[in-house]
Amino acid sequence: MPANPRELFRLVTLVADNVLLSDDQAKKQILEKNAGSDAREIILIGDRIFRIVLDRLSQLVGENVNSKSIAIVPLVYTYSHQGAYSKNLLFGLLYWLFSGSDEEVQTKKIALSANRGRFESVLSACKADITAIASRKGGGFKSTKDIAGVISQIVEKLTRGGDLTTEQAIENVINELSLKPVPPHITFGRTASPKQRSQINISSLLERAPICPICKGYINLESGKQYDHHFERFAEVRRTSTDNMRPTHPFCNNMRDQINEVKGQASKLSIPSLPVAPQDVMSDKRQLLFVF
Repeated sequence: MPANPRELFRLVTLVADNVLLSDDQAKKQILEKNAGSDAREIILIGDRIFRIVLDRLSQLVGENVNSKSIAIVPLVYTYSHQGAYSKNLLFGLLYWLFSGSDEEVQTKKIALSANRGRFESVLSACKADITAIASRKGGGFKSTKDIAGVISQIVEKLTRGGDLTTEQAIENVINELSLKPVPPHITFGRTASPKQRSQINISSLLERAPICPICKGYINLESGKQYDHHFERFAEVRRTSTDNMRPTHPFCNNMRDQINEVKGQASKLSIPSLPVAPQDVMSDKRQLLFVF
């Protein structure tokens, strides 16, 4: 998570209104507009903005009680294959997931959850190539939309994978998008380098990580989980038994039927596209928060 005020500012504008602050002029427009508004209005609007931000972030890494939470494992989604924090991955994911209406956000969550195990395999295998977009685009937030676009394409192609096996679907996506899997990190010393050790540790952790039985994605048993009535639905048997329970992501637990319909191709899900162009500035009222 960003630790300085500038990064927090960028995070809030992205999560609250899907605004990409890619240059100083855009930041200046937000900071200067409505500077003369009274304090009460600023505080009220600021309160609403942060309610939106906290709700959306809780949908990403939320607590057990939030039924809308896909509860990502940060090591998979926001860190490089060698364990370095990647704000480009985080912002790309946020921009893809929360662009559009609440209905569109839910549709994208269903599509991701129907393919989550496969998606995480592609992401883990090709993370270095995906994050390299930031280097090719000059870094910063100019690359956010491009990384979001890659995420969108991966989910779209996996959803259209039809009867392909998991291995075939992953290989098909990597080939169609010309992604490059991370090659072995080779050195010529006897001792593993810090980067090699980090990469090995991450691989070992993920090999042993629990898996959500609905989406087949990684699950954190310390937070962001609910317990699903597996074989017998509670509404049918009216009892809870350890033999019938399994840990799942909160969103998977609450949207299991819709997710399974997409997995079984019974539902031809139409995944919302990214906006043609990102917004340049926030709405007038929301800009009031940033006049300080």
